[in-house]
Amino acid sequence: MRRVVPLLAGVLLALLPCAPASAHGGKVKLEVAGDGAAGVTVRAIYEDGHPVDDRILRLVLTATGDGGRTAGPLQLNPAGEGRGFYASGSVLGRGRWTVVVTAPAAEGARAEA
Repeated sequence: MRRVVPLLAGVLLALLPCAPASAHGGKVKLEVAGDGAAGVTVRAIYEDGHPVDDRILRLVLTATGDGGRTAGPLQLNPAGEGRGFYASGSVLGRGRWTVVVTAPAAEGARAEA
């Protein structure tokens, strides 16, 4: 019995750090930026700083430009830049734009740039 208790305690201690490290969570934060051309990229991360890579978000982009021009609403697709990235493709013309990206109400995430 004396050898079983330390062995069992060692196994339990070895397993404890695995659970929190593999779990991500909290609210989703969206970071919006231009793609250097006529599009928008969005990085979706959890509160803990990890990318949202365990599911695909349904992000929607709307934009208002100079002179009352508009773009969207457009659903954004996952991008190949990395985990948690989304891209619009070429959707904005030249000029200044105000871009708003939202996630579904369940996520409650919204970003403006």
